[in-house]
Amino acid sequence: MTVSPSLVIIDATVAAVFLLLAAVGIRHRDRPGARIITALWLVLAALSTTLVLARTDIVAGRPVASALLAGWLIIVPLWAGFVFEYTGRGPPLTRPLIAITAVYVLGTGVASLHGTALTGPLELLVRTTTSILQTALIGVGLFGVFLLVRSTATYDDLPRGRSIALSISGLAISILLFSLSTLTAPNPLTFPWTTTGFLTLIAGAFTVSVYPCGLFSDTPGAGPLARSSILEEMNDAVIVVDQSHRLVDANDAAERTLGVTLARTAGRPLQEVLGWDPATAVTSPATVQTPNGQRRFDATQSSLTNTSGDPIGTAYVLQDVTDAQTRKQRLEVLNRVLRHNLRNDLDAIRAFAEALSDDTVDDPAFVAERIQRTSRDLVDLGTTVERAERILTGDTLHHQEVAVPALITDVADDVRDRTDCHIEYDSPTESERGPHLTTDRDVLRIILHELIENAVEHTDSDTPTVTITTTQTTHGVRVSVRDYGPGIPERERAVVQDGEETPLEHGTGVGLWFVSWAVTRLGGDLSFRDVDPGSCVQVTLPDHHPPAP
Repeated sequence: MTVSPSLVIIDATVAAVFLLLAAVGIRHRDRPGARIITALWLVLAALSTTLVLARTDIVAGRPVASALLAGWLIIVPLWAGFVFEYTGRGPPLTRPLIAITAVYVLGTGVASLHGTALTGPLELLVRTTTSILQTALIGVGLFGVFLLVRSTATYDDLPRGRSIALSISGLAISILLFSLSTLTAPNPLTFPWTTTGFLTLIAGAFTVSVYPCGLFSDTPGAGPLARSSILEEMNDAVIVVDQSHRLVDANDAAERTLGVTLARTAGRPLQEVLGWDPATAVTSPATVQTPNGQRRFDATQSSLTNTSGDPIGTAYVLQDVTDAQTRKQRLEVLNRVLRHNLRNDLDAIRAFAEALSDDTVDDPAFVAERIQRTSRDLVDLGTTVERAERILTGDTLHHQEVAVPALITDVADDVRDRTDCHIEYDSPTESERGPHLTTDRDVLRIILHELIENAVEHTDSDTPTVTITTTQTTHGVRVSVRDYGPGIPERERAVVQDGEETPLEHGTGVGLWFVSWAVTRLGGDLSFRDVDPGSCVQVTLPDHHPPAP
C-alpha cells in the first residue's frame, strides 16, 4: 500500500487530541456524562491509532476494517448515552437498557462481520437485517443530535455555541459508517481519506465544545432533571392536557390519587379518563370519586405555551383538601361546643345546684335527676369529641376485609346490652356470604355504633326500634339505619350536608358531625332519606380492595 505521510500525521494528531480530551474528561469525571464521553474519546483515539497502523502497513487491512466497523458500533451508543445523561432527557441509563444495548451492538457486529460468509437466500436475509440494524443505530445517533438542538432551541438549557459544536460531533459520529463503505472493495488495504476527515471533524468539534464553550463548566441536564424530580416528588396530583383537552402527562401522585394510568390513558379526553373536569375545581373545591373513595380537590391551572407564546396545553395542579376541610369543620364544631353546649349545660347545672342549696324547689329529686342527666350528657359529649379526635387524627388507616353483617351484629349486641331496644337487621345464613368490604374496621365500627346509638336515643317510645339494611353496591357497601322517632331536624341535616357551621346555622350536638367525618375519612358518602315516621341515615362506603398486580 502506498503510504500517505500527510494522512498518517493527521491520524496521529487526531489520536493525540482524543487522548488529551480523555484526560480532561477523567479530570471532570464527577460531572454528568463525563465518564461516558471519556470512554467515547478513548474509543475514537483507538480508531485513529488503528488508521495510523494500517496506513504504515504495521497491521493488515482486513483486521483494521473489522476494528473500524466495530468501533463505530460502539461509539454511536456511547454518544447517545452521553447526550441522555448530559441533557437529562431521553431514556434513563438503567442496567437493563445497557444490557440490551450491548446485545444489540454485539448482534449487529456479528451480522456485519460474518454475514458475508453465508450464501443463497440466507445471505440476502442477513444482509437485509444488517442494513436495518445499522440504519436504526444511525437513527439513535441522530436522535442524540435532536435532543441537543431541542435543549437549545426549545428549553434554552444549553448555550448555542456548545450545542452547535456537540451537534457537529454527533452528526459526524452517526454517519461515519458511510466513510467506511469502500472498505468492502476488492482492495481492502486502501483506506479512504474520508474516514480521516470525519475523525478530524469530530476531534475539532469536541475540542471547541470543551475549551471555548466550557463543556464541563455547568450542567444543562440539572434543569430538566430538577423539574422532573420535583414533579414526581410532589404530593399534589399534576395533570397536563393538550389544546384538545386530551391527557398527555401526569405525575406519580396523579396516578396514585386519581387512578390515572398514563401508559393506558394517554391521548384520551381528560373528561373520559377522570369522569370529571378539573376546571370545575378551579373556582371552588369539587367532590369527586377516586380509587380511595370520595375526595375533595382544589385546583389551579396554568397555560402552557411554546417559545413563540402560542398556547399548547394546560397543566392542572390538584390539591386534596378533604382532610383540611375536615379539620376546619372540627374547629368550627368544637368552637360551638365550647361556646354554646358546654356553657349552657354548665349554667343549667349551676342554676339547679343553687336552687337545691336555697331549698326553693318543690321536687328536689327531680332537680337532682336533671343535674345528673345534664352531667352525663356533658360526659358523653366529651367522650364523643375525644373519640373523634383519636380516630380522625390517626396517621394511617388499616384496611382489612370486613364482614359487614357480622360487625353490625356485634355492635347491635353491644347497644342492646346497655339500652332496652329492638334492633332489626338482615343476618345472612351460613351459606350466604353477605356484604363484605375492605376498609378500616375500627372506623367502620364507630360509624355503626354512633348511628345505632343515636337512632335509639332519639326515639320517644319505651322500647325504641331501629332497622338496619345493608346492600352490596358495585364499588362497595351501603348501610341504612332507620329509626321511628321524630326524625332528624332539617336544620341539623342541612348543616352537615353543607359542611359548614355559622353563628346562625349550627347543630346541637356532635354525633352527626362525628359520623360525617368518619365516613369522609373512609372515602364514603353520608346522605339522608325521608321516611315517615322517623329518619333514615345512609352511609355508602367504597371497597379499598388492593388492585390486582
